[in-house]
Amino acid sequence: MKRHFLFILILLGSITAHGQKVAQGQNYQNIKCIYNLTFQPDSTNSSILRREKYFLFISNGKSKFQAINSFLLDSLLLSASEHPPVNSNVQLSSLPDPYFTYTIIKENNNIATYDNIYTTDYKYTETNPFQWTITTERRTIAGYTCQRATTSYAGRTYDAWFTKEIPASDGPYKFMGLPGLIIKIQDTRKHYSFEMITLNRTKQDIKLIPLKAKITPTTRVKFLNSWRNFHYNAIDIMAQNGWKYGDYENQKIKYKERIKRENNFIELKY
Repeated sequence: MKRHFLFILILLGSITAHGQKVAQGQNYQNIKCIYNLTFQPDSTNSSILRREKYFLFISNGKSKFQAINSFLLDSLLLSASEHPPVNSNVQLSSLPDPYFTYTIIKENNNIATYDNIYTTDYKYTETNPFQWTITTERRTIAGYTCQRATTSYAGRTYDAWFTKEIPASDGPYKFMGLPGLIIKIQDTRKHYSFEMITLNRTKQDIKLIPLKAKITPTTRVKFLNSWRNFHYNAIDIMAQNGWKYGDYENQKIKYKERIKRENNFIELKY
């Protein structure tokens, strides 16, 4: 068990360390970035913000974007399958659940999103949808000279700051297509903001494809429709599948009250 917790600490160590700047001209095809996402879950209440950290791995023309806790959970599951621990339940339960469960793989101008709804894992693919307007405005962010660009996607308008010092046409979430790595991006309402906090070269052998035994293909529109339906009706759907405990009606009331405060999706339109 100690070996698995040491593994977690090693992976998390770079979160609090200062990023190692990768100089222009160095190999940017094998880098690991950590982004901090700050978002407002309730569109009517700007006083409540949540935060989650993500890995962005870029290697050999591919990239993988995933919440750190999801990545660690996948790594523990892989390790457990190869070297079963004495008590895997304790190890897995030690990781907080990520708020967002998606994993995003980018390659050859395509964006593949892996996510789950209840007990089913899904995948849908988009061709790069971003039309960027690059401005002449510049500023220094995280030690890099950045340039401002704007775009719109899924009902939001975004301001992005990218650096040509890292000529990887990539960034957090689904964002891609600029002539440099996106260091910071936020929508104009400041409801969702991604900012890079570390960037390091890495020799880690990272599996870019999610570790799922069975993945159901779908489309973005079908997935988002199904996800929203489950989001608003989870108690009823789970009850229909045999999950029910305690005061069912009271559970429904509490859940609906909570969901009213989780109405501010990153993708508003589809």
